[in-house]
Amino acid sequence: TRCLSDWSSDVCSSDLIPPPQHWYVWAIGVDPMHQGRGIGRQLVAPVLKSADDAGLPCYLETEEPATVPFYQRLGFEAHACVDVGRGAVRIIAMVRAPMPAVS
Repeated sequence: TRCLSDWSSDVCSSDLIPPPQHWYVWAIGVDPMHQGRGIGRQLVAPVLKSADDAGLPCYLETEEPATVPFYQRLGFEAHACVDVGRGAVRIIAMVRAPMPAVS
């Protein structure tokens, strides 16, 4: 995994454009004292299942580089990133392709 501070301009673009049809993961939060116990995965699982059932990708934006590995473990890939406010905030857009049903 590349550290976000090492991302070059070919990885970070200003195209924060989600797929035309998608499920949007808006906000997930787990108290730091309870992180690492699978709670975040449980919170997002119903959205991922609904998207998979519909055959649609999921899209999210995060400002927190520390959350990128969490989302990558769920199948998300960095799609684009943009610096906002003269680099005060970096928004990372991530997309997860629909997963086929496991039988």
